[in-house]
Amino acid sequence: VIGGTADGAGNSISDNTVSGVIIDGQSETAESNSVLGNRIGLWGDGGVQPAGVRTVESANTQIGSTDAPNIISGNAGYGVFSQVSSGTVVQANVIGLDGNGAPLGNDWTGVRLSECESCWIHGGNTIAHNGINDMPGVIVEGASSTGVLLNNNEIFDNSGIGIDLGLDGVTLNDAGDPDAGANNLQNFPVITMAHADTGEVQATLDTDGTPGTVYNIYFFQNTNCDVSGYGEGEKFLGQTATLVPPSGPAPISANLALTPGKHLTTIAVHATNHNSSEFSACYAITGGVFADGFESGDSSAWN
Repeated sequence: VIGGTADGAGNSISDNTVSGVIIDGQSETAESNSVLGNRIGLWGDGGVQPAGVRTVESANTQIGSTDAPNIISGNAGYGVFSQVSSGTVVQANVIGLDGNGAPLGNDWTGVRLSECESCWIHGGNTIAHNGINDMPGVIVEGASSTGVLLNNNEIFDNSGIGIDLGLDGVTLNDAGDPDAGANNLQNFPVITMAHADTGEVQATLDTDGTPGTVYNIYFFQNTNCDVSGYGEGEKFLGQTATLVPPSGPAPISANLALTPGKHLTTIAVHATNHNSSEFSACYAITGGVFADGFESGDSSAWN
């Protein structure tokens, strides 16, 4: 255990010439280690590379928890880099902001999972302001990187898209979703309606899942969209579940607290194997009433 859950147990790790923490199982067994409650890379020039926290050929590493999150920011490489590992859990961390919530991004990407099987990024991580040259907030790459769970994190203001399966930019949906790759290149939902007055959201999910398969759908509201037109996930709004029907795309509906003028995005997560999609395309939220009584979209509101 590096750090811990008790008050004062966390370490301050910074100004390193390589990674701040390395858990390496290439020559010795590295299993069931924890990195909890630390501040990694926040001062000076941070770690050079490749990461604030790096795991190599390790199993079941816990990086952060709801009662002991790490702040992993200001490193010159990745925030977290898990490579040829399994069961890595990245939970409830702040990755790319300082202790006061100000931007302090890691230079490359917030979290990179490379050949990382059944690894989870969940439990309310904040992954923001990371990357240069259009690098995404989260990278999931490699054929063995399946079962990677990404759900109720808040991912925003990174230099590229929020989640990149395969490190090749936006992976467009394919009919029936038969393709393979990181997380089997899980299709994302397609939003068809989002109206602030009623909070009603409608979307569809095209998948090759057998009828009766359940997908969990997570919704996010964004101030801005990535320049690609596809999403990040600035504010987690809620979730719902949908069943794969006998034929055709699965219908999705939800009622959420929506803000007119913001943008909605969503991701799909297979409820059994946890394969998670990239963020959907942004959808402009319509409707709603401004304080002056004019409905959004009413041109007289601007006169």
